Amino acid sequence: MKKGGEPILRVQREEADGSWLCLCDGEHSDEELRLAARVRWSDVRSQDPSLRELMDLPEGGRATRTGPDARWQRSV
Repeated sequence: MKKGGEPILRVQREEADGSWLCLCDGEHSDEELRLAARVRWSDVRSQDPSLRELMDLPEGGRATRTGPDARWQRSV
């Protein structure tokens, strides 16, 4: 999902509860991180279909990309 025109470039699956954190590549305040964690995964996927390929990202996993048309690179 784009906030202020920024594409999602970083995705993290929280190890503690399996929630998803989807961010652009900029700096984020604690409040922005709190709100980002409240976005429904289905809503984010509908805005950026490339996120569907991350559905099997394990808890504690991360994925990044260099731009909106780049391939996702996974790390655990």
